[in-house]
Amino acid sequence: ALVGAALEHWRLAVKRRSDVEVHCYNPNPDVVGWESANTIIDVVSADMGHIVDSVTKAVRSAGLSCRVVAHPLVSIGRDAGGEVVAVAPLGGAALVADDLTWSAESLVHVEVERQVDSAVMALLQTSIATVMADVAAADRDAATMLETALDLADRFSASAGAAGIAGPAGFAEIGAFLRWITDDRFLFLGHRARDLRTGEISRSGIGVAEDTLAMHPAAVAQPILLTTTSRRSPVMRDDVMD
Repeated sequence: ALVGAALEHWRLAVKRRSDVEVHCYNPNPDVVGWESANTIIDVVSADMGHIVDSVTKAVRSAGLSCRVVAHPLVSIGRDAGGEVVAVAPLGGAALVADDLTWSAESLVHVEVERQVDSAVMALLQTSIATVMADVAAADRDAATMLETALDLADRFSASAGAAGIAGPAGFAEIGAFLRWITDDRFLFLGHRARDLRTGEISRSGIGVAEDTLAMHPAAVAQPILLTTTSRRSPVMRDDVMD
């Protein structure tokens, strides 16, 4: 069963052409050559942070339990057409061909209690694909969101000597707070700008705020406002986002 599961997962990796591939299935020995009492969820994507936490969170949100979780990481070399040509241990790509596109790829294998309703399995596969898209969006824009927070911190600190709503001491404290949360104390998932003069929310959001984000803070003229959205986090933890 272990070899059969690994081969089926590898087939998913080989055929990957999109950012994320998700396959939810019940092993049929006549089709895949092996069987299991569990339903299988295989995920293949570029390696990113918070993948395992986010996938298992989606599974638990569906009312299921994770009976088996495996998360191998490999370096995969693909040609210009996306075909897999070579595989190497992480960090070992330089020892193989240099005319390939190499990337660290994440293979997540989860087994849950067996599901017999194909509609439930299709919904589970779609929900995990949606979660993985949010993980990818947050990971893609993580550096930009961090730079934005640090830039705001610098601007508040630089304005600490000028008169303002919060006063000089308040501006300095806000700058220090923003630097504090950027030191691995806050997971940045999305960013969207709002004009407090007009109440207009920018359409150029990044991360999970790139599309739609249920975020409607009161349009008050405060230099910093901490609030909570009405949307639960799709990444890492099942809780509402700040």
